[in-house]
Amino acid sequence: MTEFDDIRPYVDGEVEDVLTGLAQNPALILALAKYAYPRLAQWMPGLSHRIIARSMGDGFRKIQSIEGFQNMMSVYFEQMIKASVSRYSAAGLAELDPNKGYLFISNHRDITLDSAFLNYSLLQAGLNSSRIAIGDNLLTTEFMSDLMRLNKSFIIPRSVKGTKNIYASMLKTSRYIRHSIEQGQSIWIAQREGRSKDGLDRTDVALIKMLGLAFRKDTSEFSEVVAQLNMVPVSISYELDPCDLIKAHELYMAASQNQYTKPQGADLDSIVASITGLKGQVHLEVGQVLVDGCGTAENTAQVLDESIVEGLKAFSTHHYSARYLDGDGTRGLLSESEATTVPAEFTKHLAACPEQEKPFLLAQYANVVRNKREYASIALP
Repeated sequence: MTEFDDIRPYVDGEVEDVLTGLAQNPALILALAKYAYPRLAQWMPGLSHRIIARSMGDGFRKIQSIEGFQNMMSVYFEQMIKASVSRYSAAGLAELDPNKGYLFISNHRDITLDSAFLNYSLLQAGLNSSRIAIGDNLLTTEFMSDLMRLNKSFIIPRSVKGTKNIYASMLKTSRYIRHSIEQGQSIWIAQREGRSKDGLDRTDVALIKMLGLAFRKDTSEFSEVVAQLNMVPVSISYELDPCDLIKAHELYMAASQNQYTKPQGADLDSIVASITGLKGQVHLEVGQVLVDGCGTAENTAQVLDESIVEGLKAFSTHHYSARYLDGDGTRGLLSESEATTVPAEFTKHLAACPEQEKPFLLAQYANVVRNKREYASIALP
């Protein structure tokens, strides 16, 4: 047993047993049956469950490694792109050294797709996929834990209590990230805990400080920590967010009740919605390795914020929402160009959104433009 066994992704030698268990997992079979055969699952659940179990068993028998599992997932991911993305683009990958491990620090819009788009793009560019940092709050079922750890996810414990236990958990996470980078294995981690439901992309300084814990005995210069971890900012931009109505509701409830507890299963519902829902155009921008201005954790967070916001792409949905909330005179009216470029699905989301929640939905999009105005001085439309 190694120091990281309780948080690390699965390795090749564990794949066969884990997949065998998944093929027989009643909760996973039920979830997939409802997704793949909703009518059949309702009227003939036993038959739909047998179809799913047999399909999983046949498919899983061909997989012997983590790479094989990710290759299978890539096929499904490409199908998802064709079905729900009007145009996908990625930039900055050519600058990466295939022999190095990088710490990709990304803005966070979606529970699973942000890191998935990065890994898909890395594999398409002939590079190794990254390990993915996920909070243990997402591992609400055994099959979710298994699927994510098969997909190179490692676990950040967020449910620990007590100062000593929290520190020990943060130290282990920091040590695991350092260990991975030094082994040439890249890491993806969000710039803050939880999705940015309001569209404001800001790096949590506490996260950056956590990354330095593994180096505390080696150097007092934070710039050395940044250099050894090969930090790279990543920006992911969605023209449409399939979960924007869900996020708007949660933000409204939190604002009106001062606190909001998500119902059980909400994260899984969001994952399914984000995978199946229309996303319009999606752009991934991989920035330059951080070098200058990173003498402290606070400085590093600021540099990351500026780089991530600079890499964001503002689509028509973002410009329209910003003008709706901040514009003067033409508030809420589509310009001639916007009338032809704003996706019809976006107007459907607006129409379906309760009036009291609409400002929260629009702000998710508008804040992309507001972010860029703050850091890059671009004018609102």
